[in-house]
Amino acid sequence: MFGIGLTGLATGSVSTVSAVQTGISWAGTYKYTGTDHLDLQHWSNIYSNQPGTALIEGLINQQTSFATGSRMTMAHLVFAALHIGIDIVDNSEINFLELVGTGANMAVYKGTSSGKLVALKRIRQHSTDDPTTSGRRLTSIEMEMRVSASVAIKEHPNVATLESFSWSTDEFGQLEPILIMELALLDCSTLAHLVDRVQLSDFTTKGYMITDIIAGLAALHENYIIHGDLKPDNILVFPREPTDKAYRYFPYILKITDFG
Repeated sequence: MFGIGLTGLATGSVSTVSAVQTGISWAGTYKYTGTDHLDLQHWSNIYSNQPGTALIEGLINQQTSFATGSRMTMAHLVFAALHIGIDIVDNSEINFLELVGTGANMAVYKGTSSGKLVALKRIRQHSTDDPTTSGRRLTSIEMEMRVSASVAIKEHPNVATLESFSWSTDEFGQLEPILIMELALLDCSTLAHLVDRVQLSDFTTKGYMITDIIAGLAALHENYIIHGDLKPDNILVFPREPTDKAYRYFPYILKITDFG
């Protein structure tokens, strides 16, 4: 195990991250012993910036959680996304259109990413949040990224797809992560809504609903993942492809989400 200190800063209208590493060799070859300031205002600024590129390439080779032994920060999360292999989208390509729903810690918006309609999931920040609270919320985001992007899970038809990752500066001047997800049905986005639309007395309808949920859960359990908060609000509803032979019986497909 090793320790790494990374601190997210907001200075005026420009967001930066200070990454400090003290005398530890990365993957046996890379070594960083100073302090670099990377412009986090836009992703493209990071990857074109030296020595930022070398720092990032060294960090993404690490087989560990970047929160190990220290409080999770936005910087940890960025490097974790790189390490996991999630596509990162410059925040200039992100556009929030309308609020779709909120939970205790997260808000979901309909939006676009590089012109494509998507769901944009962001933390609900509060001006009274202390570093520990913010750290816990970022840790839950990292958990969701790791589960959603795992090889055995990300292609499963009954698990919601995490498409990419980005970040922005919130109204309090703090960096915040954005999870870019596939967009569920807007007029019937969760199982909680769907039960009011379908005939639950119909055995075939119930059969398809149960089958979708069990298939998603089985994939998680086969990979030693326990959801821990499965409920109708955490099961998303998508349109089933008309070419699917099940479409005539049940035109929806259910997908499990929210792994934080």
